[in-house]
Amino acid sequence: LENVALISEGTTGLVTWEAALYLTEWVLQNQQVFTGRSVLELGSGVGLTGIGICRSCSPNRFIFSDCHASVLQKLRENVQLNGLSEQTSPSVRVDELDWTTASDETIRDIGCDTVIAADVVYDPDVAGSLVKLLVKILNCSSAERKLEIFICSTVRNPETYDGFKRQLDLCGDDRV
Repeated sequence: LENVALISEGTTGLVTWEAALYLTEWVLQNQQVFTGRSVLELGSGVGLTGIGICRSCSPNRFIFSDCHASVLQKLRENVQLNGLSEQTSPSVRVDELDWTTASDETIRDIGCDTVIAADVVYDPDVAGSLVKLLVKILNCSSAERKLEIFICSTVRNPETYDGFKRQLDLCGDDRV
């Protein structure tokens, strides 16, 4: 379920954006990347990509995340409609995650070894928060398994996307 209005209730998260479709297609062609992994999806929106991973790729755990109340409500509905929960395999949960305020404790509690995101680089401020969050996730990740990050973007504004890449270069962490 999604809302067909591009911006609804003050958020872009109630629509499936183009990059989510491409990421889902890539996921289905590369299922082994997610098998047995603990996956965190940033900016899950209505959950298309994550549901695709849960239904097709046999992850160990999957954490959908977003920060807007209406998006989280719709996301929980979509997860439930697809028969996913903390009691299923994979174990699934929906978390509120504000990129600007997430604590190290919150990130460690999530405990992911794979991060995905689609169409989250659309605003310079959001891109900056994303880079800081990715560094935090890297710093809080377990040394047992190498963290993998997959971000799929539709470049709507080349300056914003270039700014995101520049922030990645300047973050001071060569793992990003």
